[in-house]
Amino acid sequence: MPGKPLDSVYFISIPEQFSLSVGDFSVDPAILLPVELHSPAEKLDVSSISWEMIVSGMLRVITFSPEHENADYYRRFVLAVKPDIESELVRAGIEKARHHDYDLAEELFATAAAVNPESLASWFNRAQVYESRARSYQQLGNDSLCQTFLEKTRLAYEAALNIEPRSIQALRSAGEFYLRIGNHEKALITFKELAEQEDSTGVRDIIEELTTRKRLDAKFQEAYAAILDGREEDAIRFIDNFLAESNATWTAWFLRGWALRRMGNYSEAEKNFRTALDLSEPQTDILNELAICTMENGKFDESRGFLEKALELEPENVKILSNMGIIALKQGNPSESENHFRRVLEIDPKDPIALNFLNYLDS
Repeated sequence: MPGKPLDSVYFISIPEQFSLSVGDFSVDPAILLPVELHSPAEKLDVSSISWEMIVSGMLRVITFSPEHENADYYRRFVLAVKPDIESELVRAGIEKARHHDYDLAEELFATAAAVNPESLASWFNRAQVYESRARSYQQLGNDSLCQTFLEKTRLAYEAALNIEPRSIQALRSAGEFYLRIGNHEKALITFKELAEQEDSTGVRDIIEELTTRKRLDAKFQEAYAAILDGREEDAIRFIDNFLAESNATWTAWFLRGWALRRMGNYSEAEKNFRTALDLSEPQTDILNELAICTMENGKFDESRGFLEKALELEPENVKILSNMGIIALKQGNPSESENHFRRVLEIDPKDPIALNFLNYLDS
């Protein structure tokens, strides 16, 4: 919706044709009712107003103007009329996120939280959306926005766990998130909390590994931060100190390869990524980095093989599909390349890499 979130919301007295009760809820005629129109330019026609338009207006008010004097009244009104509104909003948000419409998904989750401030599902799913956006910005090389959304992810998990500290799903996902960003100390705390709810071999193994690596974590964090800051040589030095004490950690080899790849040392980076792959289960990020390095080293068939394995893991990963388009072009298959980039645009119509390459292919 263009303009400010409340531009299309108008406040009116209850129309004469409306009842003063909706279900078990008694309408207070002294309180103005918000009505949402399709656009700010739409003319308000009182005769065409429905309770659905009023509920929609109430949802926008409590979401975008929670300090409004009648926000609590509107919240109680909505819940009386639509008791299942929170779950409906969360389901709709999950569906939008699945189709990469992250802005609308985030708004739907925010509205669910506005309806029910104790909505665990809202914060949990917002964390998923934020981390997806962080990965997208990382793929685009926008480290600043990547960091912004990683921080939003952290805060969303904290909010979810403040609501339900014993949620197994939230604890596991938050712990895995902290592992992915290299915050082993926070991951260890979270997995210990998870172990109190779910005492499994997998969780115990993670706790044991994290406990062993805890004293090395400072070096790991310094390396990650250095890469994001563009100080790849410093990062490699930090990682080498890390590997001198523990060389069986796949994430360390991955970070070292990432730093080398960003420096243009594709041959050495490839060796590091191969070591990371040997030490872990197949992962999209490792396979993609190997594809980039082998592509840069002229090993196109091998690069394609890594990308095909990555697509088996994540068939709608736009980063992998884009690289499939690039490798197809390098192998002299422009029609196949175009198909891959058009598939990217089906998933993300604004993807700049796909748009640029399609412009090139059309020229």
